[in-house]
Amino acid sequence: SFPASKAPGTWKDFAVRCAPNTAWLQVSSIGTLTKSGSIGTGGVMTEDASKAGQTGGVCVVSALHLPTGGKWQLRQAKVMAVWPQPWSSMSYQASSVSVTLGEQLPILKLPVGSPGTLKPSDFFVACDTTPSLKWSFDSLLSTGLLEGYSVLEVAEDGGISISIARQMA
Repeated sequence: SFPASKAPGTWKDFAVRCAPNTAWLQVSSIGTLTKSGSIGTGGVMTEDASKAGQTGGVCVVSALHLPTGGKWQLRQAKVMAVWPQPWSSMSYQASSVSVTLGEQLPILKLPVGSPGTLKPSDFFVACDTTPSLKWSFDSLLSTGLLEGYSVLEVAEDGGISISIARQMA
């Protein structure tokens, strides 16, 4: 739930209207937005294709407001309401890989998820090596470092590129 941030005074008759209709979004008598009932499907159309197909809409929350010493006025606020449906799981075709110094593996592609679900946008990679070497993953750069050398990159689409420089020898 998301409580409303309201100006001082008395408030009443809260209502919410959305396009497309989001029957799952309700507003309480004190202005708190909550999800209730079944979600439905689709609705969000954005230039950001990663969010397309998510359930939601552009909504107008309205209420009557009586400021101290004033008269009743209709107040409205526009909000974007989205109920994301993230992937329930994620896996690549390969569960482990081996690579030789100076070699680059073909890019490991992230398989397509279920229709209408929100593709992951943040990734974290763990790495076990034999023999044991220092591993770190920079989530800001989406880069894996082995003993300080960049050996792995995760693309925005989830594809993983692995390349071991000869200088690591």
